[in-house]
Amino acid sequence: MTDRLRAIEGLALVAALTAVFDSVHPLGDHWINAAKAVSTFHRVSSTSRRGVLAAAGGRA
Repeated sequence: MTDRLRAIEGLALVAALTAVFDSVHPLGDHWINAAKAVSTFHRVSSTSRRGVLAAAGGRA
């Protein structure tokens, strides 16, 4: 009977960990995507500044 109990406890643990992962995973995705968006914004904005400087003849 203890083998069966151990199997049930193992399944319960896997189910609990899966539920926690499913709940926390979107938060991680949100955090990573936000970091990528900031990084992309920085590249675009610095590129835009260089374009403005070039168009102004090196003077802003």
